[in-house]
Amino acid sequence: MHVPEVLRAFKERGLPETSLLESVPAMAPGLRLVWNYYSEGRRAGAANVMRSAAGSLEGVALRVTAEGFKGLDRKEGYRRASPARSSYNRRLRKVYLANRETVHAWVYKANPKKTKRKPQKPLKSYVDLMVQGSKAHNLSAGHVAHLEAIETVEIERALRQTPPERNDKDSPPMKTLRLPTGSGAAKAAHTPVKPGDEAAAPAAAAIAPAAEGDSQPKEPVLIFAPYLPLREPVLAGSWWIGPLKRFEGVWRDDRFQALVRMFIGSFRDARGQPLDNPALIAHKDRGADGIWPGAAPLANLQLALDFAVLDANRPWEMDEVKRQGSLTATSDNARLVVWSIDTADASIALRDGVMVETIVGGLHIDEKLVMRALTELHIPHGVMVAPDLLVALLAVFSGERTVSDATLAKRLSIATTWLAQAWRNTDSIRPVERIVMLKTGFEALTNDSERSAGGRLDTLFAELLTEGVTDAVAEELLWRPSDKDDLTRTWVAGGQEKTVKCTPLNHWFQSFTDVRNAIIHEGSTSNMDYAGPAERYRGPYIFIAERLLRESIRVTLRQFGFPDLWKTYPMRLIAKALKDVPLEKLLKGAEKAEDASLPSVPNGLEARPVYLVERRRSAGWRAWTARHGSDRWHVVRFPEWPPNRSDAIIGDDATSLMRLTAMILADASGDDRSYDELYRGDFGNYQGMWHRFRDEHLLTIDRGQRGLLSPTQVLAWATAQPEYDAFLGGDDRG
Repeated sequence: MHVPEVLRAFKERGLPETSLLESVPAMAPGLRLVWNYYSEGRRAGAANVMRSAAGSLEGVALRVTAEGFKGLDRKEGYRRASPARSSYNRRLRKVYLANRETVHAWVYKANPKKTKRKPQKPLKSYVDLMVQGSKAHNLSAGHVAHLEAIETVEIERALRQTPPERNDKDSPPMKTLRLPTGSGAAKAAHTPVKPGDEAAAPAAAAIAPAAEGDSQPKEPVLIFAPYLPLREPVLAGSWWIGPLKRFEGVWRDDRFQALVRMFIGSFRDARGQPLDNPALIAHKDRGADGIWPGAAPLANLQLALDFAVLDANRPWEMDEVKRQGSLTATSDNARLVVWSIDTADASIALRDGVMVETIVGGLHIDEKLVMRALTELHIPHGVMVAPDLLVALLAVFSGERTVSDATLAKRLSIATTWLAQAWRNTDSIRPVERIVMLKTGFEALTNDSERSAGGRLDTLFAELLTEGVTDAVAEELLWRPSDKDDLTRTWVAGGQEKTVKCTPLNHWFQSFTDVRNAIIHEGSTSNMDYAGPAERYRGPYIFIAERLLRESIRVTLRQFGFPDLWKTYPMRLIAKALKDVPLEKLLKGAEKAEDASLPSVPNGLEARPVYLVERRRSAGWRAWTARHGSDRWHVVRFPEWPPNRSDAIIGDDATSLMRLTAMILADASGDDRSYDELYRGDFGNYQGMWHRFRDEHLLTIDRGQRGLLSPTQVLAWATAQPEYDAFLGGDDRG
């Protein structure tokens, strides 16, 4: 008897550890250990006892409370009201304790109707527990040796093998499904699924276990996000969230682990292909223990994950190629799926729907089970979630971080809920409805449903001015510190024309409000893009609104003691790396590039340009070019930058550096195609080379330093790359 296993069983059934009062070595005369019972739950043999005239059986006697006794009955499958249907029955027998005391104890014995004629090999993990329990209670070496000599089977093989025929002629009864109550939803009849059938996996709705609130379901609970291809695991609060293949924590038991891996492995994308990188959610200390964490913690995690996943997306851009749709995640990817796994029958029941709840029973977890995603469910190539952002959101949503405004955390959660809903990929939510959702998110965040909410957003972002934030530092935001009330907004109210001065942010927000009102009150569906004077806000209202709402939420987190989350994740990583490095150490020996004049143009230049690249001490990059006939350096500016842009600072983000790298390589090789042409025609031929060049020739430049890249040097590097022939283009050019 393995005592920790007993305590775990008690915990699952809501019993305290004090239900087990004592465990002592014991001897049961006239019994012997046999393996003629086949456990449907383990898909392998389980221990049983039979009479033996000359023998006696070593074991462990447990002294338990009355509730503990009931817990043992449930663990062993003993039905007091119907012994004939029990897995094990029990008999009162005389037992000798190690202190030579004689007691009468209940001994569990398999139901004869469920035993087999031939021996049933047990799982190795099952016998290992028996060995551990025997050693812990100092049972004889002969008994331990007997256990260690038992022929066993591994869990994976046990799951694949065909169960032995049943003794009785009756087929196993369908599992009774426990339906949620009090939801007000209609119930649709559950439908058994034949082996080998495909089931539609959930796309947008989390699946609740067969328990409400904080009560532990009868079966262990699996929490996962099958369509979230995280690149790296993250720790947030008490959660471990990461790729299933990267999980190295503990499992509830081998049986649960094998079923979980097989079940998650049954999920497919819309094309029927296995998922590359499904995510598992586990406790950071207890691992995948199958314990239901409660409704509130799960709801908080869902909100935080929704926002963190969406915030990892790149901002919308006018050029479809630059939007990187293959890398864009939706809130469907972040949805948590919570399922009770019936480990006894190796089965699950699918529940879905709100207005009419549907239930599909009889899904057996085996190699034939296929859970295919809906066509609308887009799966990005990879998602990188910012751990610091996820931790902060969990702290706010759970109430660990508070502010004087007691409603602010709730309003943040409401705004996040509407943001996530607007990012569902289903076409059943129309664009006009997404605009209404996002406008509602702003109303929740600002606590203002009137037009004055635009002014509240101005005030929110203006708080960054107290930190001395400049336009260069805030380059990744729509808002700029230099924004002024220099735009004019005109409208008609009460038959009179009115005009006010406003900021670019407020001008866009008032136009956004007009569109939302037209949708609600007039059913208008035509005006979906902003083309006003606030240039940075031009584009589809949906994508500009979702970006501004995310940025507003990140700025609001400053009030909860998270002052840097308004910055981009790369900027936060740089700040963290430099936090404990003294400024004088950073500057020692470094060229003060930003303040120094540019060096002289080298002699002997070629027709192809030489590049001078500077990695700025604060953030970003600058670059200059010179070629034959030049007597000075010419600053590099990207073609899509507006002509009136005051600076030529290239961002630290991956896309900006990829653009710079592509420009350097194209100039060195004489390729006159634009970055957009190259990107659009890239079938995996260019970007790998761009990333390697960035890593080897740009990121090796220290902050505050400059690097000189000659076309000969660049071309020599490029011609050694496997993608170079494809990069030249050949018949694919243009």
